[in-house]
Amino acid sequence: MGDYIFGLVLASMTTGCFYLVFRYAHIFIRLENFVQRRLLIRFNRVTRQVYLHRPRFAGGIAVLDWEQVIAQSVVGEEESANAGRQLLLFWDPAITGLPHLHLVFVGKTADGTSDLVNLWEFIRRYMEEGPQSVPVPKKLLGKVPWPWQSAMVSLNFFRPLWRAGLRWQVACWVALASPGLAVHATGHWISLLLCWEPRWPRIIREAGLPGKPVPPLSTAADWPPLPTLEPTKKTSRRTRKPRKSQSEREV
Repeated sequence: MGDYIFGLVLASMTTGCFYLVFRYAHIFIRLENFVQRRLLIRFNRVTRQVYLHRPRFAGGIAVLDWEQVIAQSVVGEEESANAGRQLLLFWDPAITGLPHLHLVFVGKTADGTSDLVNLWEFIRRYMEEGPQSVPVPKKLLGKVPWPWQSAMVSLNFFRPLWRAGLRWQVACWVALASPGLAVHATGHWISLLLCWEPRWPRIIREAGLPGKPVPPLSTAADWPPLPTLEPTKKTSRRTRKPRKSQSEREV
């Protein structure tokens, strides 16, 4: 009898935990789990378009005009000012006419300002002049989530300090924080295994090929309308009559 009651209580607690997680925490869990493994960006110099591949709740797939892209301006800044950052590209709603701002971070984290400037110049030359004007990449990143890649993600926290010359200090900090870094790397790798690799739609994969259609640019109708806040109606207060004095009551 005791085992039956214990099993019933355990099942109830487990069901309650699953309900609480699904009811209140699934919005945050799906940001890193059970979602596409990475965000994709594709530049097509034939169609003069840029394609963004994101989860549906983060904007979905968008087809944007290359001529309307704006790159974050970092030219002239100190080298250390942009260490650990990524190249930011965005499309202003005032230019595109879309209801939302579209932005994307491109490439790996930079070691300095020159990395961001060089990456943007690489993209710009490819789109404006063609592939013959840019060097062939020496190495392409694979799609398999290897565990050592997650370990490198954990060590990226110390990369700017390592580049700054604080190597002995970084070695000591890594040794002290190694248990936490191991937990972070393991969780990161498990998160990658719980996600799937995104795939472009066929019309985007074939865009620019002879005889293939050009994907239409995204419009405001591709997203739900923005919520409108209705003005609250003010309830008119009833004016209170002045209270009669004691003499008026006696009369």
